[in-house]
Amino acid sequence: MLIRRGTRQVTGESARIDLSNHLAALADRMRLDDPYRTPTRGERRAAVQGLDALLADSSGLHDAASCLAPHGFRLADCVDTATDRRVVLVDGATHGDRRWGTVVLDPQTPPSSLIAVPHPSADLDTEVVGAELFRRTPGAVLLMAGSHRRTADEAGDVAHRTDSLFHAFALRLMERGLPQVQVHGFASLSGVDVVLSPGPGEAGPALFDTADVLDAEGFRLLRSWVDACPLTGRTNVQGVAAAERDLPFLHVELARPLRSSPATRERAVSAIASTTCWTGDTGSRSPHATR
Repeated sequence: MLIRRGTRQVTGESARIDLSNHLAALADRMRLDDPYRTPTRGERRAAVQGLDALLADSSGLHDAASCLAPHGFRLADCVDTATDRRVVLVDGATHGDRRWGTVVLDPQTPPSSLIAVPHPSADLDTEVVGAELFRRTPGAVLLMAGSHRRTADEAGDVAHRTDSLFHAFALRLMERGLPQVQVHGFASLSGVDVVLSPGPGEAGPALFDTADVLDAEGFRLLRSWVDACPLTGRTNVQGVAAAERDLPFLHVELARPLRSSPATRERAVSAIASTTCWTGDTGSRSPHATR
């Protein structure tokens, strides 16, 4: 394991963690009344420099730590026990007002896609969905918010704030051309398991393919490009940034029973992870009438 706090370094065997349990534990600690402050522009700039250092060389954490540790982040080289794969874990503070999120990287494969979880705790088990998608996606970068969305008069709602570290990290990854899946959850929508949308952008091949695979698995879908439906994420600021860059953006809303059932959740995650949203394929393809 290699963990750095400022200039302190500890070396030894890589820590063994269950990534899903780790993220769930972080989400469980989040409370509506937690202190939270928006990072300054300088803090966002420094943290993004740390992310750049990790993306350039995730096998060495020194440069990244010098940028991230002063802002409450802890870096660790870990092994996910569910897959026996090495991961680099960047955990933000869970105390004080710098609750700015978690980043998980696959150091063995070049970055291929972004898995975003903007509302952990508020959207129950979305952090587990994010972890399971990460495990099925070589080269994925997982980004999870560090606070409840209602914290500090909704300053913690990173899907609708451009001044968060979550958004700054997402922007940097989009600048590298990474397609994005953003995971959300809803409590009740009669007869619906999944709502799919490109957010404020246009639906394309990645979204059509995802809908096809989920439909073949028997999930009941609403498709924003065909159906009148709520929960489409049209004001989502990461979606706006993706649309401006012509990048695939999958805004996926999952019903509570789907998220809470391990077997059903696994089917949905496998379906999503198998589609072209992970290739960055933005080629034209007309949606079938049934989509």
